[in-house]
Amino acid sequence: MDIQTDRDAEFMLLPVLEHGDLNLFESTAIGFYAASQPNSRLLGTTPAEKALIMQYTLYTENEVSANTIAWLMPILPAEELAQQNLKRALTTLDKIVANKTYLVGDEITYADICVVTSLVPSYTYVFDKSAREEFKNVLRYFETIMDTPHFKTFFDFFKYCETPLTYTPKE
Repeated sequence: MDIQTDRDAEFMLLPVLEHGDLNLFESTAIGFYAASQPNSRLLGTTPAEKALIMQYTLYTENEVSANTIAWLMPILPAEELAQQNLKRALTTLDKIVANKTYLVGDEITYADICVVTSLVPSYTYVFDKSAREEFKNVLRYFETIMDTPHFKTFFDFFKYCETPLTYTPKE
């Protein structure tokens, strides 16, 4: 299938990865595929590490990313609920990373990649300095991962939010 010419509903989703005969969409599937290459330890090496990495991947998709999107693209009254849900999710994450550098093990795994990249929109658009201070452990964790060479390469554009975006309804 040529994704560029045979665009059906399935492949209207972005991002898209074409690798040989493999056509993937959804960033998590693409990330999982990339992380599962030979000699990669990003997906863990033991059953427990693999389960924890999957746990944090799903957690970030369902709790962090979903509520960030709802907050950034509000349909009233969903904005307030999204803010509450995201803050609840970050309160949990704040406790999880309180005494950890990485979510699983002693090096960056796919779980860290998923969680940190899902936090970028919040830190870019809605979490000003006072909001960031509310989740100090998450902020330290985020900054630690973002300060690694690979993240610096891909997120060199990143700047913290100074003034949060707010929803202004059309009149």
